[in-house]
Amino acid sequence: MTAMGVESAKFLEELGFDRIVPARELSLEEIAQIKAETNLEIETFVHGALCFSYSGQCLISSMLGGRSGNRGRCAQPCRLPYELYKGSQKINKKEEQYVLSPKDMCSIEILPDILRAGTNSLKIEGRMKRPQYVAAVTRQYRRYVDLFLENPDHYRVQSEDFQELMELYNRGGFTKGYYIKHNGKDMMSMKRPNHMGYYVGKIESIKKNQIGFTAQTDIHKKDILEISLGSPAKEEKVELTSPVDGKAGTKIWLNANKLKRLRAGMPIYRTRNESLINEIQKETIDIEIKENLKGNIRFEIGKSAMIRLAYKDLSVTVEGDIVMEAEKAPVTKEKLLGRLLKTGNTPFTLEIDEVVMDKNAFLPMGAINALRRDALLAMEEVIISRGYRKEFDLPVKNNPVKQKDTDTCFEKRIQEENICYATTLEQAKAAMKIPDVAAIYLQAESLPFDKWDDFSKRCHEYGKEIYYSLPLVFHKKAREEYRNHKELLCLGQQDGLLIHTLDEYAMLHFMDYRKKLVLDSSLYVYHKSSLDFYKKHVNCPVRCILPVELNDEELKKLHIKDADMVVYGRQPLMISAQCQVKNHMGCQKKGELLFLKDRRDVRFPVKNFCKYCYNVIYNGACLNLLDYEEERKKINAYGCIYRFTIETGDEVKDILSGRLPNQKYTKGHFKRGIE
Repeated sequence: MTAMGVESAKFLEELGFDRIVPARELSLEEIAQIKAETNLEIETFVHGALCFSYSGQCLISSMLGGRSGNRGRCAQPCRLPYELYKGSQKINKKEEQYVLSPKDMCSIEILPDILRAGTNSLKIEGRMKRPQYVAAVTRQYRRYVDLFLENPDHYRVQSEDFQELMELYNRGGFTKGYYIKHNGKDMMSMKRPNHMGYYVGKIESIKKNQIGFTAQTDIHKKDILEISLGSPAKEEKVELTSPVDGKAGTKIWLNANKLKRLRAGMPIYRTRNESLINEIQKETIDIEIKENLKGNIRFEIGKSAMIRLAYKDLSVTVEGDIVMEAEKAPVTKEKLLGRLLKTGNTPFTLEIDEVVMDKNAFLPMGAINALRRDALLAMEEVIISRGYRKEFDLPVKNNPVKQKDTDTCFEKRIQEENICYATTLEQAKAAMKIPDVAAIYLQAESLPFDKWDDFSKRCHEYGKEIYYSLPLVFHKKAREEYRNHKELLCLGQQDGLLIHTLDEYAMLHFMDYRKKLVLDSSLYVYHKSSLDFYKKHVNCPVRCILPVELNDEELKKLHIKDADMVVYGRQPLMISAQCQVKNHMGCQKKGELLFLKDRRDVRFPVKNFCKYCYNVIYNGACLNLLDYEEERKKINAYGCIYRFTIETGDEVKDILSGRLPNQKYTKGHFKRGIE
């Protein structure tokens, strides 16, 4: 949900939530503030792959390949090579082509700070990882949490434990994530997007078909070693398997191919530590863990056979068949226990504390086996059921002001209205003079707060409604500034606000905001009840911009009247705390327009919004749904939004007047949908 601050946390707590997973871009200070001002549990990421984009705000895989990260289907285009341009000048180095690829996070060294900030649960990446990786990483963090709790003043990570994490997976080292810094080149893995391995030495000798090196760490038979060749983008490499064990400091000889391309001094990395993988497999995966049960048995003639099992504070009692008097061979205590203690593939072992039985008692072995099976199954069900979460009803805030009918508040739309969504003041001024434009959504960062009212009055003089668009992400600085302008937000001359995140919505909820409110598509109204929810918790008229990941048939099924639709413009694919300008040119503290070029020579505009320090990567192809007028009418989307990003004022005038540039266009998901 891109929850980033106290407002969204308090709002979720008000709704009945017990725990939140805030955005990974939060600092320790921001996490501590949420903890101090709410009663929520906090769960944060501590280890594994980092997304380049704010989670929930990434559409690059969705738009380029039809596989949505929001539905767990991300194809990871962020791990592909790109060239970065300012105008016609390429600005990223040849060996730094993975400009969207962050290093993996490893926060074990700052674990005490994370726990002191108020984190209750540590989130470790496991999806798409090997079982050995998940087991080993979890084991390490569990161990170090316990060490900190036992002796917080003497917390120190052992070098061999850090090496184990590096050997499991790293992309050229680790980053501590956003806990202690907002962004930076050292958080990125621009030279390689996948597992680099652990440095074990460099080529010292090349003889015949062998290379020799001095091992910097212990080498094991069947270890996989790798030597990179040429450009990282081509991913050329020599992969070798160690035929021997060798201690650190000894000379190792390996058979190698492509000898003509190998040179002395080339580094060698171990990408698979066979001994480590086998040890993890043996100690954490192959091991069979069982819970021990205590039991009492009653085996008396004329009564049902009975077994009572106990586990911690839980117990079950199960009865079987009536015990008979033996005609020939009675069941001895040894035979009875022999049958009952065979717990087999169940998750239990069993100890019998007491046996009450008659000397001449008898039951068929099948009946005794059935009694054991029924008792163990009953115990398992009781244990599992205790772990179920209790159902609860969400409290609903009773608004003192009833939600107004948006048909009257936004004025019933009997024909399509054109809306200009402007990123710059120049674009907004150009749209102001176009008669067919009914409203302007202006990126608020392009205009100082003290100029809002004057510009609003000018828009009204031209017969336009004006809505100020809050930042695409709502980090600490933005929250503080907008809180300090509550009067302007609630009582200013503008007609309303356009918001993008739950934090912005929650802030207005607590301000008792009463003007018009437009929800951007990033708030994901995928169902009519979603819009009803947003209407319920504020005292103002609410409209939404329809989601961009639904096709036309899915949009028709929404049956939402209070909706606008983007019909033209470049869609944001990624919103990131990372800054391409800072990472490749140094921080300029001013907006720049750059372009990413992919392997198919598609150019993606990149804009940095310096006031609140975030980057936006836009689609290389411009969305154009202007020819689908009939389909839009069936969807009830009468607000047609033209989204302007990199256009000049003159280009805005031409486009709004029907003179579209001759360029490649896309229909987005309007006809194809997504996986």
